[in-house]
Amino acid sequence: MEESMLLSLSEDVLLTVLAYLRPEELLRCRLVCRRLRELCLHRVLWRKVKLTDWDRNLLHAAFGVAPCISSLQCGGNSSIATLGYFVVGTACVVTKLMLIVESVSEAASATAVICKLTALGGLRKLDLRIRYDPRECPMVMMTLMKAAYCIEGLQELHFANSVLKPLPALTGDLDVRPSLTRLTYHARDADSFLLLLLKTHAATLQAVQLDILTDVPVSSLAKLNELRSLECYPSEDLSQLASLPKLESFAPSWTAGNLIPAGALDFLSQAPHLRTLLLYPPCTNPEALLRSLVGSRSAQFLVQLDVCASADLWDLCVAPALSNFHSLQSLDMGCEPSDVFLRAVSPTSVPCLTSLLVAFSKGSCLHAWFHRPAIQDVLVRNPRLHLRRSIYYYTSENRYSGYSSYCGGEDGSCMWCHWGCHGSLMKVSWNKVAASAHARRAACPRDCVQVARSACPSCDLSSPAI
Repeated sequence: MEESMLLSLSEDVLLTVLAYLRPEELLRCRLVCRRLRELCLHRVLWRKVKLTDWDRNLLHAAFGVAPCISSLQCGGNSSIATLGYFVVGTACVVTKLMLIVESVSEAASATAVICKLTALGGLRKLDLRIRYDPRECPMVMMTLMKAAYCIEGLQELHFANSVLKPLPALTGDLDVRPSLTRLTYHARDADSFLLLLLKTHAATLQAVQLDILTDVPVSSLAKLNELRSLECYPSEDLSQLASLPKLESFAPSWTAGNLIPAGALDFLSQAPHLRTLLLYPPCTNPEALLRSLVGSRSAQFLVQLDVCASADLWDLCVAPALSNFHSLQSLDMGCEPSDVFLRAVSPTSVPCLTSLLVAFSKGSCLHAWFHRPAIQDVLVRNPRLHLRRSIYYYTSENRYSGYSSYCGGEDGSCMWCHWGCHGSLMKVSWNKVAASAHARRAACPRDCVQVARSACPSCDLSSPAI
């Protein structure tokens, strides 16, 4: 398109064209003419821009003229002090800021950056990662924590004390209005800063993720009446959170081989509004876990359930009571299901189930596995169901990645691959298959592949491939 034709476009159309340009290209276009000099700084072109410290020249130029950006990441590639120099005179509003602080001097610079961007308004998300010992100069760390704590209107905070050393306690009269809706806190202990954040934003917090720490501040969490999502260590006193009125999602933060305490099992059994449970990796008492879920107050409301357990426990504890989960849409078993369990899956027992995630044993062809009578049967009887690879695994023997779903070779191929049916599987990894008994529909996953049908023509010699 010629330059004269381009400039004759209306502002809305021209903005649509300019939206395809990268930030550095927008800055260069400002040199073309007066109209583009102004239009290339339109907020609609910059509000989704994400910048990092990989390109200092671009950062310097953008902070000189850009009205706003979506996010800024700094630390590790260049000094935060350099960023402080760039923002000192800027009017650019940043929505999300990520800083990796690796020294006392960088902590001081990070404080200046946060204060400047806070003063401009619009800072809604802060990701602050401390990678040095905060005991080196407690006053500098305290000032940085205060700057982060006092951001007006902050909605999301990710705070990581990566070196797991004690933080100083904030002092002074700090009047901060509640605004946080999401808090992720990475530390070894429930320190005073975490407790202060939970107390200050008790009226607004909706999602809390507590990494590493095992001394879960249950008494503080119990006051978060707006809490909808919680990820934390499953401590013994977790049962105190069962009465939270809006809690819908829970995921334990633990390592494989942990024992789920009785109090945590009681929480899972008594919490009335849970919709999503991501209970992985495997624990040492999976039978108790499954039994608590089957009889839980939330069983009838669960939409997504991920649990790592052996196939015999799924048969023993869940298969006879599968109808308790009549709202379930996605189930990850973390193991290869038995024929007994597959027979229990039906539109009557789990009418909403559209995704069943299972493991698949190494050493055999996935294509042949799809032709197992039990697999064909469960897909045909459940026409909306998609069979997918499990994200989690109950045993290390079930770990696998990326190999083809199809034997494909002339020698040693299974009878199905030799036959040539389901040719669409030939170049597809099991990681990218949502196996079903229907052709892909608008509501299906993008990787939906039909491997079964009531009268499967792919299994007919006259029609060797789909």
